[in-house]
Amino acid sequence: MKCFFVLWMIFAVFTGFTQELVVSNDRQNILYAGIENPMQFAINGCNSNQVKITTNNGVIKRNGGFFTITPLLPGSATISFSYKLSPKSKWMYRVFSYSVKSRFENTRAFLGNQRNDSMPTATIHAQQGIILTNFSDMEAPMSVTGFEITLVYKKKGEVVTFLNASNQFSEKARDALAKLEPNDFISFTNIRFNSNRYNGVAEPFYIIAK
Repeated sequence: MKCFFVLWMIFAVFTGFTQELVVSNDRQNILYAGIENPMQFAINGCNSNQVKITTNNGVIKRNGGFFTITPLLPGSATISFSYKLSPKSKWMYRVFSYSVKSRFENTRAFLGNQRNDSMPTATIHAQQGIILTNFSDMEAPMSVTGFEITLVYKKKGEVVTFLNASNQFSEKARDALAKLEPNDFISFTNIRFNSNRYNGVAEPFYIIAK
């Protein structure tokens, strides 16, 4: 009887392992809205083609044991797996929860390598435009499609505001920046950018000439 019990326990443990569902995501439990997030799954003892995958937030595309999920909205998402270990076995279900972030929330614009800081006038004059950087682990190309620049010339008591159509300074912008003196102020607002056909707006920032 004791021998039978030991054999039953071994069988139960082995069966548990064969039913193990493993899901891998390079970003751990974080997904980004608006882009494809690559993932992979495997179930011991089960063909990947016998697995159904659904989500409550977005679109899933599959290729065998590999799939991508494109969440539509930031917040959260669940990915549900249903599968059978054999044609006669019962359906099994597993649900995984993920945090969904905006892919733009960590996007920052800089003049040179600075923002919300002071910069020598000579360094400002040497800049060709602003730089856009994303501090998340998402990999998506981004390009600035325009921004608004405001210059406050304190000694002259003059304020100039105009639009710039790309990340590179226009001739008008370069001429305006060349007139900056110490303690003058520059603000960059409405910084619009595009990434894989999706549009976003980066946080504004300022620079004080010194």
